[in-house]
Amino acid sequence: MDMQVNSLRLVFSFLIIAAGLPFLSHAQVNTVDYGKNRIQYKKFDWKFYQSPNFNTYFNQGGLELAKFVAQVAEDELPSVQSAVEYSLQRSANIIVIIIMMIIKPPTLVWVLTGKTPVA
Repeated sequence: MDMQVNSLRLVFSFLIIAAGLPFLSHAQVNTVDYGKNRIQYKKFDWKFYQSPNFNTYFNQGGLELAKFVAQVAEDELPSVQSAVEYSLQRSANIIVIIIMMIIKPPTLVWVLTGKTPVA
């Protein structure tokens, strides 16, 4: 009986420690909102262009590209359907994303040549 009480105390103590451990530990959370390497996401204003078989979604400045993509998709649809032996039952969705990147000249030189520019 005495051994059962000791083992129950040991199990109970272990459970208390295990339950309280998360409250005592500190996570390494990065809450910094500044810095040159921080990724800055921009909200997109989505619009769509509809063709007979495709809904082409695009963001700002992408209307002409979306029209082109939808036209090419419509032109290629019969050959794709015959190749895979499957036809669309409803409109398919296509997403065209236009992202304008601002690249500083030294970075652009490095991207194009692989060499760091000397000041």
